[in-house]
Amino acid sequence: MNKPKYCYCCGRLNEHIKNECIQYGVITHEGHCRRLGNHEYFINDDEVYSSGNIEYCEYCGAKLNRDEDYIIGVEYHEFHGAPCSEELIIGYRCKSCGIEKRF
Repeated sequence: MNKPKYCYCCGRLNEHIKNECIQYGVITHEGHCRRLGNHEYFINDDEVYSSGNIEYCEYCGAKLNRDEDYIIGVEYHEFHGAPCSEELIIGYRCKSCGIEKRF
């Protein structure tokens, strides 16, 4: 599988984000850079990781639709002795490029 080219939280090219972080970002600790926005980015060689939510495909940059593209898993556990469930995003299937990514 190819390496991701786009940021999953804003849909911008990782290379542009990397350059912006190097030029304008505020270093929070070694190897970690904060862009002049709401998200923190970790830059490791060619890869860029974000603290934002998954909203875009990492491979084509298309906006993901929660109802159609996200792969939802259900986790069951107990809360104060009562059974409960929680929906979790465990991946996505991009309708634009056909990539399926699981976390």
